[in-house]
Amino acid sequence: MAAAGFNTKQDRPHLVRAVGLTSLTALAVNGMVGSGIFVLPAQVAAIIGPASLLAYGIAGLAAALMVLRFAEVAALFDGSGGPYLYARAAFGD
Repeated sequence: MAAAGFNTKQDRPHLVRAVGLTSLTALAVNGMVGSGIFVLPAQVAAIIGPASLLAYGIAGLAAALMVLRFAEVAALFDGSGGPYLYARAAFGD
């Protein structure tokens, strides 16, 4: 029986199976960040117990305040450059 939509072996797409340095590095970073996302909440819950939900709420509020500060500063500039542009305007070259 032929694969879905393919009549012969020659019709099948050719896949390149290669993982370069960049891809391998990205996979490793993804693994570390991904495991941190699942492990960190468990560690926080083990340390402070039920108050961990409150701790995450406070951390979320702090992150939201930082986002609002960045938005306020970004509204003062017309050019692109993000934090580098803001720091250069504040402290000079």
